[in-house]
Amino acid sequence: MSIRSDHDESERPLLTLLSIAAQRQRERLLVALEARGFEGIAMPEVRLAKELEQRGPSSIQTLADATETTKQFCAREVKKLERGGYVVSKASQGDRRVTLVGLAPKGQRLLEAVHDVKSELDGGIAEKLGGPNATRLRTLLERLVESSVKD
Repeated sequence: MSIRSDHDESERPLLTLLSIAAQRQRERLLVALEARGFEGIAMPEVRLAKELEQRGPSSIQTLADATETTKQFCAREVKKLERGGYVVSKASQGDRRVTLVGLAPKGQRLLEAVHDVKSELDGGIAEKLGGPNATRLRTLLERLVESSVKD
């Protein structure tokens, strides 16, 4: 897919450039995960797995709130992860009506692979830009992220 612009490439808005760069890195991440045996994984599923890693076993509603998605979307993605063996579901000890979702060993391996691939992709960016430019880019992006944190 080609993104067209009536402007010279140097005139593209920063948001467009950031979006294109991020999308290409996400695509590279998914291709690399597939090459490592994690077929059919999509970014929403990676995001849910990362939330489970940080939070531990969680309800669908908690995951939906954390990922700013709907409960229905989250439940659908959790089912995909469950069918793939990445997560396990069980009734909550405190409230049997609530189902808790937790990472399975395969989900842990997925996140280890995600970490490794992201490190490799970061290395590729540093190689393309040169170390000092990559460091500067990281600093600028961190400042941008910090300045746009929700209140």
